[in-house]
Amino acid sequence: MKTSIQKGHCQVCGSVQRIHNNGTNKIFNHGFTRSGGFGYWTSAPCWGSSHQALEISCDIVEDTIARAYDIIEKIQVRVTAQEEETADMKWYVIGTDRKHNVKKYDAVHLSMNWSAITAITFIYLKLTNTPFYFSAMGWLSIQGRAIILKHIYFNVITLPLVRSAKMCVAVSKREVNEYIGCGVSPEKIVYIPNGIESAEFEKDDGGAHFRKKYNIDKRPIIFFIGRIDLIKGPDILLRAFGKICNDFPSYQLIIAGNNLGYLSTIKSECKALKLVNKVTFLGPIIGEDKVSAYHSAKLVVIPSRFDSMTIVALEAAASSAAILITKECDFSELALASSGIEVNANEVEVEEGIRLALSSKVDLKKLGNNAKNFVLNNYDWNIRRNGNAGWA
Repeated sequence: MKTSIQKGHCQVCGSVQRIHNNGTNKIFNHGFTRSGGFGYWTSAPCWGSSHQALEISCDIVEDTIARAYDIIEKIQVRVTAQEEETADMKWYVIGTDRKHNVKKYDAVHLSMNWSAITAITFIYLKLTNTPFYFSAMGWLSIQGRAIILKHIYFNVITLPLVRSAKMCVAVSKREVNEYIGCGVSPEKIVYIPNGIESAEFEKDDGGAHFRKKYNIDKRPIIFFIGRIDLIKGPDILLRAFGKICNDFPSYQLIIAGNNLGYLSTIKSECKALKLVNKVTFLGPIIGEDKVSAYHSAKLVVIPSRFDSMTIVALEAAASSAAILITKECDFSELALASSGIEVNANEVEVEEGIRLALSSKVDLKKLGNNAKNFVLNNYDWNIRRNGNAGWA
């Protein structure tokens, strides 16, 4: 197993990792489930990251073939363990661990589309007639790179997979419709939007820790956090910021996140736009750093070209940050609740949205407080656990 120095959510493969509490630093859990931690980027790739989805493969064909050979003998599925008085989620090796063979379990929960491990596990489950549940996690629609391969995968794997699943979990209303479009009957779809441990984001230091650690000056911040990837739209935000910065000269833009091969392109564009002194690029920020960064921001912008009920919006809202979000993020509920500004994913509308947010027409503090109350009342895990969420 790979090692990790943190617990939480892997920003590459979208899975949760936890560390053994015996000090060995081995990954304890790897599957799509909520953890007490934040969205952490590990110092070494997690097991799922090394077998990541097609969307982010560097050399798509060779990587997929290599991964398939590697995992044929080590297909792993997430199962609920209730051994030695623990209910933690664990991974077991199918076929190589006779004690924990998948056929001994009532059902399996598969997560993520466009993945070699998902495809091979699905085939195994069909051969063994094992019932399973499926969470696409926003990866059902054909978007981004490797379009031809995704069309093949979609018809060969995705369609039979979702139609064979006992239940399909959707994180957004758009994804509900995508499942239906794949031939899944509505009664086999359960809508469970993303949630958050909001208490983790309530510590408000005004951004002091973040500014000190990363040497960020006192200029007000427009903040982006997420994968540095075309689909997340950092280029849209950069160009929009370039058009408003002369009218709002005191503002700076912070772009933070893990690089998926797009960082050099956006840095070159930043230089061409003569914004080097107004834009700071950071790597992934986690834990206390991330919480403090949200609290440092005057405005959090989520300019995605495609997303599914983005976690960033929940985190920013829980931090009382004012939010500008694109309609393509599939979280219109935020704007409908007067808790955010929503625009289309293009530089013209993002520019207009930023101008509106920074104008005297909008009270950013009030907008952030509205967002916090909306998320706490509808998407906090404790509220949802008690069945009191407004979306239910």
